[in-house]
Amino acid sequence: MRHLPSFSALRAFEAAARFGSFKEAADALNLSTSAISHQIRTLEKELGQVMFERHANGVILTESARLYLTYIRSAFDQLEKGTELIQQNQSKNALRISLLSTLSTLWLIPRLPQFNRLFPNTKIELVDHSELIDFSISRVDAAIRYDFSQKGEWKGLVAHPLIDEYVFPVCSRTYLEEHPEVVELKWNSQHTLLLNSRHPTEWETWLANKEKKQSKKKTGSLPSVVTMDTSNMTLMAAKNGLGIALGRTPFVDQFIENSELVRIHQNVHHRGTRHFLVYPADHANHPKLIQFRDWLITTSAKCNKRYSESLNPNILKN
Repeated sequence: MRHLPSFSALRAFEAAARFGSFKEAADALNLSTSAISHQIRTLEKELGQVMFERHANGVILTESARLYLTYIRSAFDQLEKGTELIQQNQSKNALRISLLSTLSTLWLIPRLPQFNRLFPNTKIELVDHSELIDFSISRVDAAIRYDFSQKGEWKGLVAHPLIDEYVFPVCSRTYLEEHPEVVELKWNSQHTLLLNSRHPTEWETWLANKEKKQSKKKTGSLPSVVTMDTSNMTLMAAKNGLGIALGRTPFVDQFIENSELVRIHQNVHHRGTRHFLVYPADHANHPKLIQFRDWLITTSAKCNKRYSESLNPNILKN
């Protein structure tokens, strides 16, 4: 059985030798100076050697400590190389997917446990990218992209349609209990509409679409409008009872499934936009990508069906 000093003591020794100061070593390792001093004393006791000469302005390595340091640093270098190798191998075995953080946080991540149960040997790594990925220089295997044309045409890439975007008003159950009249769109200055600044005309578009279908305009005083910067902020504000938001699929799905938000009107407006899974043609035979692609397409179809099958669902039971 090998008899070695503790790793924490060796790490404290290497840091103190590197900085020539117990205090600077403590700062680097996020420890107290007394903790570093204790680790060094423990090491000196185990080795039976004094490792540092203590001075008012710092510490100096003894001759024995300088010799020992060469072996410690060599061992640390080997550990670092081994760690990098293991991490690289792990990344090679994982499937790397690029997508917007909002989509990953509000839609994909809550569903990944299901994928993990079905395919426990396929690991998914998510990469946040707001711009198009260049697959020729990126380690990403596939990406989920957003297309206003609904065609999903990107040169040199295979594209699979996933999620359509539908829009409808939502609020918390608490807000609905306090303002039951919102179901009939009797909105006035006592109500608050939550607006996503990235889609500044979405309320106007939804209301116009509703009036076109019903041939009836909303009457009464206008509600106040509060602007938020992202879909996540807007939905979280609605969840906490601050007002009525326009829920956009797929971002709103998890809130509805968890009963954190409820739909308050049957009118569902298709925004004419769609998300796609895309990847280079030479990735098409990647077994793990095939698993993820097929699962993602099936999962997306279930989400789409909820809104496309009928535009007049039982809104309070969704």
